[in-house]
Amino acid sequence: MQRDSKVWYLVLINLVLVALCWWLAASNYSILPDEIPTHFGFSGLPDGWGGKGAIFIEPAVATGILLLSLGLGLLMPRIPKGMLNVPRKGRIEKLPEEARRRVYCWLYPSVATFLFIVDIPLNLLFLFITLTTIKVAQCEWEGLNNGIMWSLLACLVIYVAAWTVWMYRKVNRLVEGEERKLL
Repeated sequence: MQRDSKVWYLVLINLVLVALCWWLAASNYSILPDEIPTHFGFSGLPDGWGGKGAIFIEPAVATGILLLSLGLGLLMPRIPKGMLNVPRKGRIEKLPEEARRRVYCWLYPSVATFLFIVDIPLNLLFLFITLTTIKVAQCEWEGLNNGIMWSLLACLVIYVAAWTVWMYRKVNRLVEGEERKLL
């Protein structure tokens, strides 16, 4: 990841979301009952209960996913090209070294950007589940709002599908451009 990259704004957004999740859990811990919901069924109603320390599960998972994305984003240029699953890989590998380098120089930051954009709805989901757990434990809500839950999941699926199509087309154009330069 480049130091001046827009990716760092995405990292900052994710850091804020994860920090909010931790703050929400920590600031409400003392007022939670001894038993809180730990799982919500398909209907949105809680169907699993545990100790109040479980309130820190969502922030911990959100932190782990963010750290994984950061690690992958920072290590991306060092990952062997053979490990990347990208469209038109066979055609990329047939390009001369310099042309291959230009394609991969575009690909690596794009994959890092993808990771941090995917993290946003995931972190919103963890934040929402943490808030819902607190509200259900305090008998203010009955369960998860399925509309919000499914909307966040739909955003995630739509983004991944759209990014996949866009990436396929962009890589195809890049490879074709590099192939034209060889003619």
